[in-house]
Amino acid sequence: HAVVEIIRNQFPGYENKRFTFIGINKMNHTIMNFLKSNVHNSFLLCNRSFDKALELQNQFNCHAYRLDHLKKALEHSDFVISGTSAPHAIIKKEHIPAQASLTIFDLAVP
Repeated sequence: HAVVEIIRNQFPGYENKRFTFIGINKMNHTIMNFLKSNVHNSFLLCNRSFDKALELQNQFNCHAYRLDHLKKALEHSDFVISGTSAPHAIIKKEHIPAQASLTIFDLAVP
């Protein structure tokens, strides 16, 4: 809920921004459901299990990416919402494109 409120209140024009989600879980589902009805662009979904990401591609009108293609996904992003259970950092410096202006919400709970 907090992420949705921050996006709505702090980022006017978020409806026209590009979102990338990392991880498939209840928290990200909730945010994706909100965005599905409020964002004009489709969004990207990166997940360790590409098959799970593909299953959600039609449901959320999103584009599935393999996690090892994260850099490519971030090249097309304004916002990143990461919510995984990984015990290590998922987004690394080399994943972030030069000159990128990203807002990253790290909701990971390892």
